Amino acid sequence: MQRLLRFLRGLQRFPLSEKEINSRMKTARLFRKEGRKMGDTNSMLYAIGAFILIYLIAMGIYQLVLWIRKKRKNR
Repeated sequence: MQRLLRFLRGLQRFPLSEKEINSRMKTARLFRKEGRKMGDTNSMLYAIGAFILIYLIAMGIYQLVLWIRKKRKNR
């Protein structure tokens, strides 16, 4: 809590009033979820899934291009 208070004071060029600091700290507490760390939302799983999906689409396009080239060559 004290670190957040020091951070908020150092972040601003002009000093904040105690009322403003308390308001911002209250807002920060509302958005912070207890017991959870940043990145603990399975976002890595979604990133891996997106990578695999993009890879499969790219390989499909590549195979389609190879098939079209083969058909043109065999005419």
